[in-house]
Amino acid sequence: MNFTVGARGKGGRLFEASAVEELVAIGGYAGFAYTSSETNNIVIGNQGAMGESDTIRIGDGVTQTSA
Repeated sequence: MNFTVGARGKGGRLFEASAVEELVAIGGYAGFAYTSSETNNIVIGNQGAMGESDTIRIGDGVTQTSA
């Protein structure tokens, strides 16, 4: 099951990629880099990276100033 929230997140494109499974994407462009083979990821305010699985990404390292 996949879950997305946010403007320009994976939305429809995520669900067209049938192999993408168990994804939680929250925030603008969250999970945008995912294409087809990604599984078991949580992305919050991050585009993710193609081909990654079993990963949690929070924030964008370019704009984040503290954790």
